Amino acid sequence: MSLRINHNIAAMNANRNLAGTTAALSKSMQKLSSGFRINAAADDPAGLVISEQFRAQIAGLNRAIQNSEGSISMIQTAEGALTEINNLLVSMRELAIHAANEGFNDTDQLEADQAEINNAIATIDRIAATTQFGTKKLLDGTKSNTATITTANSSDVTIKESGLSNGVHSITATKTADPSATLNTTSLGLSLYNTDGDPYNMEEKIHNVDVVQASDTAKKSGSAITLADAFGNDLTIAASSTVAMIGSATQLGAAATASQAGTYN
Repeated sequence: MSLRINHNIAAMNANRNLAGTTAALSKSMQKLSSGFRINAAADDPAGLVISEQFRAQIAGLNRAIQNSEGSISMIQTAEGALTEINNLLVSMRELAIHAANEGFNDTDQLEADQAEINNAIATIDRIAATTQFGTKKLLDGTKSNTATITTANSSDVTIKESGLSNGVHSITATKTADPSATLNTTSLGLSLYNTDGDPYNMEEKIHNVDVVQASDTAKKSGSAITLADAFGNDLTIAASSTVAMIGSATQLGAAATASQAGTYN
């Protein structure tokens, strides 16, 4: 007796091809639904490693963009406060210049200017103490650290936090003395001292002192005092009733020195 197995090769091939087509269709649908060419290691092992690195970097860059936008908002908040502080400082400068002109200002006007300056200082302190972004104080000086905005790969932006609470304490308007003056030594004695402490007195005469710029040293030569100016030129003061001195009063008083004692009237 013979044994015969009936089979259909064409049907088997069709079924195998249909299974392959179904698997390919499933992969295509997965790619279409995800939008990625590589969804599993089986698709492309090397490509999957590279694509995952790119995806991580892109996610970090997106977060860095959001961080930068938040930082811009914080800086804009601080900028608005600093702009208002700058306006107050300009106003205070105007008031100080106005108060310095005492030719027509009376006491009430000066007191009003000073009160307005004090109010501006208090406002600056209040702005510095209350300016904040979220819960973070921006201008009160409590933070001395450096804030860093970090991207996916490196630290790119550095912001130094500011503090203004200790910046302004008081401003007082005063008038400036005339740099040219005439000293009447009948009522005010003017003395120069040598290195031994002995005085050179100029008394009971009119001595004109023109304050211009910088003398630095003084020495005694014979019967006269020689002052050296800032350019190295010697200016001799003879024993006469009128003496012209070039230099600031403080510098002349501190710099006039001599090696011998004597009195000049």
